[in-house]
Amino acid sequence: MKRILLLTYYFPPCNLTASQRPYSWARYLNHFGYYPIVITRSWDREITDPRDVHRVSGHQTEHEVCDGYEIYRLPYFPGWRDRLFTHGRGPIAGYFQRFLTLVEVFMQNVFWWAPAYRNLFSFAIEYAQKHRSELHGVLVTANPYTMFFLGYKVHKKTGLPWVADYRDDWTSRGWGHWFTRLPVLGILGRWLETRNEQKWLSTASGFVSISPEYVKSIGMHVNRPGEVVYNGYVDEDFARFRQTFNNEVFTVVYNGTLIPMQNIEMFLSAWIKMVDMHGKNIRMKLFFLGTAYDQKQKQRIEKYLFGYEDYFEVSGRMPRNEVIRKQSEAHLLLMVAYGAVKGSPGTKIFDYIACHKPVVLCPSDHDVIEQILTSSELAMIANDKQEAEDVLELAIAEFQATGNVKRNPNKEILERFSRFNQTRVLSEALNKFLP
Repeated sequence: MKRILLLTYYFPPCNLTASQRPYSWARYLNHFGYYPIVITRSWDREITDPRDVHRVSGHQTEHEVCDGYEIYRLPYFPGWRDRLFTHGRGPIAGYFQRFLTLVEVFMQNVFWWAPAYRNLFSFAIEYAQKHRSELHGVLVTANPYTMFFLGYKVHKKTGLPWVADYRDDWTSRGWGHWFTRLPVLGILGRWLETRNEQKWLSTASGFVSISPEYVKSIGMHVNRPGEVVYNGYVDEDFARFRQTFNNEVFTVVYNGTLIPMQNIEMFLSAWIKMVDMHGKNIRMKLFFLGTAYDQKQKQRIEKYLFGYEDYFEVSGRMPRNEVIRKQSEAHLLLMVAYGAVKGSPGTKIFDYIACHKPVVLCPSDHDVIEQILTSSELAMIANDKQEAEDVLELAIAEFQATGNVKRNPNKEILERFSRFNQTRVLSEALNKFLP
């Protein structure tokens, strides 16, 4: 069994989606010849609000031995930036917090001790040096992207080969990054982060990422070989919910947060039209699960659907099993492409297909999301308001006639996207990069 370090900021009991990818690897890699030693931070509170991520967690290092892997959880002590974010009040505290954020962004690209989670660096380096002869390599998942700094430092200190995992792309993208909002400092920040990404990754044996487009663009950017390892779903999490529910309310579910570039208004407009046409004859409800985690996006939905409050609901974060149950009781699941961004399937798409429910993709990305849904035979695609209305009209007609909206998924395709099988793909990449 090859022992490897798995370095990750997010890991259960953290209830954020980012923790599921490294968790599945820790659980399943032992089936394919690898024994992961996970080094992560403590997560002793449920994350219900963005501030919860930045609060004190744990007071000492905890070591847990599990079936096929082990975990070291290090305490998290927030810095002044985090404390201002969680406890600061008023505009002065807000300005100072943003200033400290900017300082930290620059500092953590130069000094390993700058981030609040600096103890991950010191512990991982010390562990790798002490156990160098027992270790086969290192797998580092990001973000935070400075986790790649840690992979670089461990390699420099010990010579251990390392592999980078991009859950998202970094400086190779041109959207959604802090430096796009700062005309002067942003140029310097972009240069610094691009320089560091290429410097740190130059020592990696290879990398993995979540789609072919990401692997292509990142590979060209850092000049390293890459392999695709999709996210996925854990089948046993969904199997017990796959049954025929007698849901008398025509239900559409969107799971998770929204970002500004997602054109949710296209579907909302069609939903309003359907409520006007059918709301007096059938009960219908559109649920946004966990979307209230971002209050701006909650207000965006509420503003657009003003006057239709009886026909939608925006909730905060809820237990994962409850989310799966609500998705399984729905007649349609809603997916919205990330604007013009290519190669970003996200994670909810895999939870959706695991429910074996029809998925409305509105609008389409004309890329990996559409490919996954089409191949699974669960896709209902709409690229404008009229097509969205047509999709909903078809689903409502089926609901009125049968009480359900059903599709027959391609189970062979779905099986490829299980987290177990994607971990198999990861192990093949590790065999290549960590010979």
